[in-house]
Amino acid sequence: MKAKTLRLKLRELLKQELETIGIEQMAKTADVVPNTLKHLLYDDAGSINRRALEHLLDHYDSLSVESIFELVDEPFWQAFLDAGNFTIGLHSAKGNALKLDLQATDMIERCVQNYAESCTPERKPLPRLTKSLLESENIVVIGSPVSNALANDILSEFFTAEATKYNGSRPQLQFSFPPGHPTHKGRHGPFVVTAAQESDRGIRCVYEGATYLARCPWVANEDFQPKAISNGVDAGFVFVVNRNGKNGRSVKTILLAGMTGIGTRGVAERLVKDFRDLEPRPGAPYTLGLPEVKYKKPADDLSWELDGFDWIFLEGGRRKVRSVMRPMHRTATP
Repeated sequence: MKAKTLRLKLRELLKQELETIGIEQMAKTADVVPNTLKHLLYDDAGSINRRALEHLLDHYDSLSVESIFELVDEPFWQAFLDAGNFTIGLHSAKGNALKLDLQATDMIERCVQNYAESCTPERKPLPRLTKSLLESENIVVIGSPVSNALANDILSEFFTAEATKYNGSRPQLQFSFPPGHPTHKGRHGPFVVTAAQESDRGIRCVYEGATYLARCPWVANEDFQPKAISNGVDAGFVFVVNRNGKNGRSVKTILLAGMTGIGTRGVAERLVKDFRDLEPRPGAPYTLGLPEVKYKKPADDLSWELDGFDWIFLEGGRRKVRSVMRPMHRTATP
């Protein structure tokens, strides 16, 4: 099975009008919101505004539904198909990885096999992810800088001050854990910090002067099993980048992480469902997303189930999300 995606051809069909009078005047004459028209013309909307499309069809006789849409191959898995393989980077032996990170890894492998059947996954320990390796192989890393040190290598490559030349506008990122968190020993690089206030815990992104926080209130391990949780939440992190490989082919790097294994499992499931939204659009250096992963669990039980998913911040793909910070009374566990 090969993934398909709908491509909007409005920009090509209305090229002369766009060059002659511009988006603002086009929107005014067709009675369409300028920003909506911009997204339709540049094909970077996560959903299509039916009313706006009907107004454009009314105004421009040259347009038809058949001429506007084109079904094309989805590019997200193309680098995997071209190479015939991809590497799932394990910082150490599988036995040292978190159980939920491995479940997330299984999900990604099955997804790739669905859409890129000829692509062979390879799980292998990697001591470090160097720039050279990132430019020569398709790499998937699952887990936060706490559970998988390779995540810190990817974040350092793209989100430190030295990496500005790759990014242009460089977001500032932090994974904020509670004081005394057992896996936070200060050895996971500059992206892992301690937050004394519960409201500050989670994954934070400062971008273009605004702060976005996918929040993750905390429950200690010993309190998680007896506690009934009806509106739990964990913070997630998604990063996707395409680069020109040394062999002339494009290579892809994917990092999926959560503050806990629940968040990691949640973002893996979301990538499987919504990978089309996570492919970097032409001209974007990467796709970066911070979601809140919701879950629930009964009392006196370690089992839980996913119960929802909200993007707090999403940049670089065909969807753009900016969610204001708001009070949060949900809980998660390490």
